[in-house]
Amino acid sequence: MKKLLENVLIGSSGKANGLIALSILMLIVLGCNCKNMDFGNSGGSGDRPSNTSRTSDDTDTNTYRDTEKSDGSMPSEAAISSLIQETMEDFTQAIDTKDFSEIYEKSSPDFQASYTEESMKNAFKVFTDQKSRVVPILKRTRDMKLEMTSDPRIRTENGLSILVVDGKFSTKPFPVRLENEYVSRNGEWKLLKLIVKIQ
Repeated sequence: MKKLLENVLIGSSGKANGLIALSILMLIVLGCNCKNMDFGNSGGSGDRPSNTSRTSDDTDTNTYRDTEKSDGSMPSEAAISSLIQETMEDFTQAIDTKDFSEIYEKSSPDFQASYTEESMKNAFKVFTDQKSRVVPILKRTRDMKLEMTSDPRIRTENGLSILVVDGKFSTKPFPVRLENEYVSRNGEWKLLKLIVKIQ
């Protein structure tokens, strides 16, 4: 069983690589030729802490908010960190409970127009099936700062500002890698792309 999990998490088997590739092929449609949204291969955790990274005036539980209003310009480092932590908490909860409703409801309309909650759940099945081993790794990200692979950046697509954040958490025994995108909608950053890998 341990060997199988390592093969799935590390990607040393052809079957695991196929699952990863299949998961990465899931895209979000922004109405252009470059459909650029992946679910990715992700693992989950649970026991979401009661304190979330939301502003004090945040009464809408169906959106990600940073500590600044989004006007489509680059948010501060603290706001990006808060956004990533909230996404990881929601993702971890989804994997642990096999209930993707909260993270799905917080995602952008672009995401929801292309995928159902059930398709999101299916994309992460490999992690929910192994949650007893994956969840402890993801829980360790709560007290860690994301090590950026590249500087966060804003790209524009069809007049929309999209925040791109890539990085990793140096968790043990395997790091957790992220490739996330958020679209600015009505002054808020909403999840557009979610790739989580443990390898």
